[in-house]
Amino acid sequence: MTSMKTAINYWFTVEPYVFVGLTNKSALLYNTLDGVTLESDKEEVIELLRETLQAENCGVALLTSERYQQKDVNAFIRELREKFMGDIIDVAFSKGRPVQLLPYFNFPDKRAIYKVHNFSPLKNVLENLSEISIHVDASTDLTKLIPFLQSIPGSPTLNINGNIADVLNYSELLSFFNQHPAPKNIVCSCQNVIALQPDFEHNFSYRISIDFPIDMDQWNRSRQILLNQTLPVEYIFDVSSDDDMQQAECFVEQYGMEKYRINPVYTGDNIRFFEKNVFLTKEDILSTSMTIKDFFGCLKKVFITSGTILLIIPAAKVFGFVLTRENLQIIIFDAVTGFAGTNPVLIAGCIIVLFVVLGCFNDPNVNIILFVPMVLPLIDAAGFDPIHMGICIIITAMIGNITPPVGIVTMTVCAIEKLKFEKVCAALIPLVIILFVYVIMLLVFPQIVMFFPNQVG
Repeated sequence: MTSMKTAINYWFTVEPYVFVGLTNKSALLYNTLDGVTLESDKEEVIELLRETLQAENCGVALLTSERYQQKDVNAFIRELREKFMGDIIDVAFSKGRPVQLLPYFNFPDKRAIYKVHNFSPLKNVLENLSEISIHVDASTDLTKLIPFLQSIPGSPTLNINGNIADVLNYSELLSFFNQHPAPKNIVCSCQNVIALQPDFEHNFSYRISIDFPIDMDQWNRSRQILLNQTLPVEYIFDVSSDDDMQQAECFVEQYGMEKYRINPVYTGDNIRFFEKNVFLTKEDILSTSMTIKDFFGCLKKVFITSGTILLIIPAAKVFGFVLTRENLQIIIFDAVTGFAGTNPVLIAGCIIVLFVVLGCFNDPNVNIILFVPMVLPLIDAAGFDPIHMGICIIITAMIGNITPPVGIVTMTVCAIEKLKFEKVCAALIPLVIILFVYVIMLLVFPQIVMFFPNQVG
């Protein structure tokens, strides 16, 4: 006797903390709890996820035995479960589709237990609702929607999503919302903004979705409607690239938007954009606020750094005294004047080169304390004002701090941000050139530095 294996059907669902992005040819799932991602370009998988996300399915799709046996679907679900991003449930365990319904407490005689354990004493869980999203379109039946909304206790915020103008007799729906005491948000694209009648402007606000590229005619029309109504507006920018982000920032600044949000959209080929701007790392998720122990640990590091500088200052004084006894100032003076003579341009160039080289290997504070006294005779011999040349030396010492081969500041930034030293140095080349041009301008036009000192005498 041959026994046949009974086919098992399942309910397929994705966990609510998982972000799902779909395009025609790819799918991206992102676990917001641990930053793990799951991608697929298989048609069967994309179709299953699209079916799951349909509003009428409430996040649950029927997974037949034949569908589950498909190689791509089976592999996807196995990985999905391993990453705790979704699950499948045997339909035999449920009398119907396990929709995410809001239940009622059915133990009214046990309410005292709820209070003891700090549970909500409300018998109707609907009374705990704070916000409801309603999707409307041409198929919306007001004879069913309005009675349902009237049955909801309390005054949760109502989000009306979609193009209200597509609803048959939508003015009747707006009249109901206007009489409802709860706050109302009209959520739509900038192409579907409708003008409310003056008597409808009660507790209404707008949430306007903006896609790129923007149709400026539609945008100007909708903006004029919004300005005429003086209702609160929140703009939601759907962005999928760095260019979209920049355009959104320009719009916010240009139109003085006080309230806005950035909504990242997955397109199938912008995973780098998500990694850079959206995804959380494990460190982000596990980060905590600073404790007292952390605070004193930071203080310890500050004291060590500051103490090092404070120790260097008296040591520099001693070192300077020794160098003076050894006539190093005279040696430097003779070497520079032997090369540059009395030419102030060459002398200034030698001083600049000296402090750039020193800045590459040492802290600028130390360089200034140790070596400025040694070059003062050169500054006097060239006829430079000490204040003028002092400013140039400080800027030059800081330039040395960001240039290879050491570049202490650059190495510190690379260590903190986990960047490659070579790439950062390459990116700094234009900035270093600009700084050198700036130093040359200060040398050629001392009035830039000496204007304020001359004013105070």
